[in-house]
Amino acid sequence: MRLNRRRSGKTCSRSRILVAITLLMLLAAGALTVGSRAVKLRADNTANPHAFSLAHATLSSRSPSIKGVPQVLANYGRLPLTFEPNQGQTDARVKFQARGSGYGLYLTAQEAVLALQRSAADPRDSTARTSAISMKLVGANSPAEPAGEIQLPGKSNYFIGNNPAQWHRDIPQFARVRYHDVYPGIDLVYYGNQGRLEYDFVVAPDSDPTQVALRFQGIATPTIDPQGDLVLPALGSALRLQAPRVYQKVGTERRPIASRFELRGPDKNEVGFEIGAYDRSQTLIIDPVLVYSTYLGGSGNEACSIIAPITVEGMSVPVPPPGCPAITVDPASNAYVAGSTTSTNFPATTGEFQPDLAPGATANVFIAKFSPTGSLLFATYLGGNGTDYTGGVAVDSGFDILVAGTTSSSNFPTTNGATNTAFQTTPITSGKHVFVSKLDPTGKILLYSTYLSGSGTDIATGLAVDQSGSNAYVTGTTTSTEVGTGFPSTLGAYQTTPAL
Repeated sequence: MRLNRRRSGKTCSRSRILVAITLLMLLAAGALTVGSRAVKLRADNTANPHAFSLAHATLSSRSPSIKGVPQVLANYGRLPLTFEPNQGQTDARVKFQARGSGYGLYLTAQEAVLALQRSAADPRDSTARTSAISMKLVGANSPAEPAGEIQLPGKSNYFIGNNPAQWHRDIPQFARVRYHDVYPGIDLVYYGNQGRLEYDFVVAPDSDPTQVALRFQGIATPTIDPQGDLVLPALGSALRLQAPRVYQKVGTERRPIASRFELRGPDKNEVGFEIGAYDRSQTLIIDPVLVYSTYLGGSGNEACSIIAPITVEGMSVPVPPPGCPAITVDPASNAYVAGSTTSTNFPATTGEFQPDLAPGATANVFIAKFSPTGSLLFATYLGGNGTDYTGGVAVDSGFDILVAGTTSSSNFPTTNGATNTAFQTTPITSGKHVFVSKLDPTGKILLYSTYLSGSGTDIATGLAVDQSGSNAYVTGTTTSTEVGTGFPSTLGAYQTTPAL
């Protein structure tokens, strides 16, 4: 779980985005690639009459013009967690906090509280559901004063309200928080590892690890799954403690010790650790990992498998269409996420091209850009009065953002300027058709946008740019067959009519 700081009194979109990026990458990586047609666009955004090519699709981050993209994407999940001491910015009982949109971790002298918020699964229900889970140590010593360790270079500021006396400035950030002697000879340490929240029980030599017992409140009865993970039911979320890793350090080596969770107490609502044989003259580390998945979005739905589900032979559950959601990274390591949303309150920024869900829309596309450190640079809607979802996102050599997808909107935004006239300002027929759009690097200006439609159903499945960073390739499928009104083909194309 990725927890981060909150700045300037706004919702902590930084934390929201870093968690969401990790989730969206996993979804995008699992997207399906299908047989497709392709259209190549020149830098001037007009159809190239001499090009017809199949392009690699779905993950535009595979574009060879962007080097090192897989490593950059992986690094987004490895940014450190940050813990802030409470200097008046939150409830006085809290000693340290790590906060994000949709969840927050609050460390008090007696317990750790994880506050969860999840958008309603039904897009017609705008009520956000909240829940709090607390973890207490059973039979622990008197309340301990936690201490921050490994101070980080960043600071947090809270400028809330118009009274400067209520503002909080230059709050330090730490990578770890330690509780000393929660049990005799046992410390408890909270920290982050590759975007996940972990906590270690550090057992000193000749101390007894069986003293450790956890009690969770705010959940149903915990269970242990076949993999040995502790499952904590809350809001239907996948909240769990992974099977504990227990080890001792021998020089530079970590020597694993057999271990597992065990449920204790008459109601089986307390959790302890069963530890195998180990060297009691050496320090022992008990290391559970807390895993919680949250979502980028608002009070509606951002799940492509619900907004635009597709049916695949052999699949018993809805799956998202290829390229929804999609992610790419530019050469400066800015990240771009595009998908679909039904939310009327998707995270917004100042001056975005489309600040609101379009009137009458079921779902619009969203496009969000983040800095290498996870700051939200812009987020915008893009869509019309129907259902719009993505097929891919890419960045050209000028850092303009291209997005392709599928729309049923009759008024999807298109351009009709002197230099950037859309290939099709309106679709040939009603129904589902492809769109291709380009935004400037700030997300404020729609540089180019067009339908790409025939007389049937047209679906976008991918988008990529070439090595020059100037030409864009869109892939997809079409049922258009009519002569003259079928899917547009170009002179000299490999196949100008469908195979019947």
